[in-house]
Amino acid sequence: MKILVLLLALLTVSECDRKITGRSGLNISLPCNYDIKTNGPLEVCWDRGHVPFRGCSNQLLATDGHKVIENTRVSSRYQLQGRLDEGDVSLTIMNATEEDDGVYGCRVQVPGLFNDEKHHVQLTVKRGSDCDDDGVIANVGQDVTLPCRYNRTSGVIPVCWNHGTLSIIGCKNELLATDGSKVKEERRVSSRYQLLGRLDEGDVSLTIRNVEEKDTGLYACRMQIPGFFNDEVYYVDLSVVKAPPLTVGQTQQSSNTNCRTRSRK
Repeated sequence: MKILVLLLALLTVSECDRKITGRSGLNISLPCNYDIKTNGPLEVCWDRGHVPFRGCSNQLLATDGHKVIENTRVSSRYQLQGRLDEGDVSLTIMNATEEDDGVYGCRVQVPGLFNDEKHHVQLTVKRGSDCDDDGVIANVGQDVTLPCRYNRTSGVIPVCWNHGTLSIIGCKNELLATDGSKVKEERRVSSRYQLLGRLDEGDVSLTIRNVEEKDTGLYACRMQIPGFFNDEVYYVDLSVVKAPPLTVGQTQQSSNTNCRTRSRK
């Protein structure tokens, strides 16, 4: 009996819980990755709710490791848009609504007894507005700031910024990181990436200098809160466009960043 209790405890600890906040009308990605180099292509299913002991009881879609098994997809709103050949099985919910609120489970079916990996995501979908934190648009050549803040009363929290969907731990495509007091210069990939807010007030918003069209995409701010699976994650969707030609009597502003609710293509 003691062995069984210990086994169940270990299985519970192996689950990875995350919190994702998005806006209605956006395409929202729920991260899930596995080590494909070690395990090879694996079968994966996504569940609405907590993953049960076996399989997915309220399955949204499944993949055989190479492609989505179409007869398992309950709606075209559910997509796997990551690189399956790299183990990225993140679930994208197209045109999310407030009804998509809730827990989602990703089950990676690793061969062997009790080897399956289970990852859970708590999704909160907020009503879209004319200006929100999840969709940012800027013109080429401007400096643009992607917002991210935490309550400093909780103490100093390490934060990293990632370009693209996050991995299970840390930032796999890291742009820069802070220990909560200062930027770790050895982890800044370019001087174009800056934290210009008040770190002592929990403002870890990312400023990208002189943006280019290739900067368009998804960015993630990861707050590394102490404790098992307590990290908070915020995604920001950036679109960089060419500025329209100036007409007579107009002058171009040095910075004219706007917010909008946008669906990623």
